[in-house]
Amino acid sequence: MSAASENARRRQKYQKLMDVGNEINDSIEGEDLIKTLTKVKDLAKDGDQTWNERGEEARNPSEVVMDIQVLKMNHELISKSIRTKGMSDFHDDEFINALKEILVDSSGVWHWDKMLPIWGKQMKVASCLGFPLLGAFGEIPAEKEKVVKQRAKRARNTLTEEKKPENVSKLKAEQKSSQKINDTYKQITRIYEQRQRKDIPFFELVCDPDSFMATIDNIFHVSFLTREGLLTLRDNEIDEGFPLLRPKSKQTESQVVKDTTQTVSSINTALWKKCIAKYKIKHPLLKTSQASTASPK
Repeated sequence: MSAASENARRRQKYQKLMDVGNEINDSIEGEDLIKTLTKVKDLAKDGDQTWNERGEEARNPSEVVMDIQVLKMNHELISKSIRTKGMSDFHDDEFINALKEILVDSSGVWHWDKMLPIWGKQMKVASCLGFPLLGAFGEIPAEKEKVVKQRAKRARNTLTEEKKPENVSKLKAEQKSSQKINDTYKQITRIYEQRQRKDIPFFELVCDPDSFMATIDNIFHVSFLTREGLLTLRDNEIDEGFPLLRPKSKQTESQVVKDTTQTVSSINTALWKKCIAKYKIKHPLLKTSQASTASPK
């Protein structure tokens, strides 16, 4: 018989073995475990016989693949039958006792060298002709991606996000205060001119009959203008303790006061009420303009 005919016959035999394995698989759940394992044992025996019909040199790759399929199927049948019957637990004692039967003699001495023929035989079956146990049905290892080294890129100077200055509120507050001081100086100059350039009583000028806090604010502005040399403050020879003031020079519209740091003259509510009664103040001489009081946007 030709080699091609022999190969075809063995392939047909392997196909029949796989059909028998499928039948065993279908009957596992309703069949006794021992009976199922006996069928699997006979199937494995027939597979080994088919494998040994020709020498290693005459075996063809397709036969090798089919033989591996049968081995894989036997393994899956045994695993499934054990899981189905609830016998999947591994017992250490049973494994150790099985080893003792092979390796321990009557005097209780272990002979590990007896394992060498068993291991060697199993390794030869599993690695015959260099094929893995699962053959073409085994997992294909993923190829490692080649890492392509790239040149380090220079970091570019990117434009940072625009941020609102943190001291905007402070700057606007200073501008607002400076505007109030300039407005106060203009009002004092106007009052001085309306009174025919006569000295103005200090407390009559700063007292606001409706607000003690507004009075304190007026004193702060007048004190600052005095420190800057824009107002002249002198004692009242007739009424001691109640000073007089007058503008020292006229300021133009374009001048702006920048520094607003100055201490406030001492005053209390009793003196405030006394001055209101003394000068018969009904309305404040210094009025806060809308432009000065408007909150910064």
